[in-house]
Amino acid sequence: MREDMAGRLVAWLLLPVMLIVATETNDLETIEILFEKSPNSVSALWDWNYECPDEVTYTAAYKKLGAPDNESQECVTTEQCSCEIPYGLLDHSHNYTLLINATTPGGKILLYSKDFDPNCKIKPPTDVHVNTSDALVIVTFTTSKLSYIEEYNITFRRNDSKNEKSALAQSGIYIIPPNELLPEHTYCLKVNVYNKQTMELSVFSPEECFMAPARGPPDNLRMEALDSTYLLNWDWDFDRSPNPTFTVEKCHTFDSCAKIKRCENITTTQCDCSELLFIGNHILRVSVYDSHRQEKSANVIQFHPSQDTVISPPKDLKMGIKGNKLFINVSAPEGFNNSNIYHLCDWLTHLEYWTKSTQNSEVRILYQVL
Repeated sequence: MREDMAGRLVAWLLLPVMLIVATETNDLETIEILFEKSPNSVSALWDWNYECPDEVTYTAAYKKLGAPDNESQECVTTEQCSCEIPYGLLDHSHNYTLLINATTPGGKILLYSKDFDPNCKIKPPTDVHVNTSDALVIVTFTTSKLSYIEEYNITFRRNDSKNEKSALAQSGIYIIPPNELLPEHTYCLKVNVYNKQTMELSVFSPEECFMAPARGPPDNLRMEALDSTYLLNWDWDFDRSPNPTFTVEKCHTFDSCAKIKRCENITTTQCDCSELLFIGNHILRVSVYDSHRQEKSANVIQFHPSQDTVISPPKDLKMGIKGNKLFINVSAPEGFNNSNIYHLCDWLTHLEYWTKSTQNSEVRILYQVL
């Protein structure tokens, strides 16, 4: 559990200076100290409200927990607001105290300390919450300031099954792909942390159980993806409810949702989603507000352009005869104007030709690299 050491004065005999309470430098009163393990050392990192002021100078030392201050050893500063202690200098049967001295340009001396265990294991994420609303399941949890070297494994299962599914998250928010869940079934979820630097894996957080949300109208969501044009369509019974408004949002598993341009509060059952990136797995949510019944509901669909897009045929075919040879010029499909499509893989033209005058003519095939 992280301790708040703001304003705590620690007598440090190795530093023969007068101790002054930091009243003039209020912005340095609240410090956060983190410890990061690597295969060969323990590193300490500290900051004040996510900042490390350049004008402040620092020294750091460490000692066994409860040992006198004159047994402190230097923690070698590696860069601003951090220092490193090699494992070989630590007695792993003891806990330690880190001491930080910060000197302001005006000569104020600020002292901080925090205890640490050189054998400590990384902990699972805290404050894991599952929000189920509007046809989506959004998982949020608190990450540490070391998140740049961490990955988060989200494991979930149906409550009546032991078969687990896992997903990898890079941040403290994750949207479970709707295809992974059965609506109105109960699931349980847990999260753990993998440290990419030390290759350590934490234990799992306590399980959080939830019911996958129902998917209401609109119904029959479907994507017509041709070349670089993505048209999302859905069905609505206008005889039953004549005045609905629809809003379409794009969501990603690693982020929140955002409305698609020109598809907010529309009255038609189609949305042009061509702004979506070709590379990626998109979650699209269509929400409807039925003013006649004063009801709101939503449905979702997943769309993977690089797998779901249909490439149109070549847009032009020209032939010419020179001497006794037939020359055929095949232009590229319209979709090749999108460089992501063109460079996705190697493309070949499939050309069939036969003799028209004969009913059972042999069909011959040529392939040409585009």
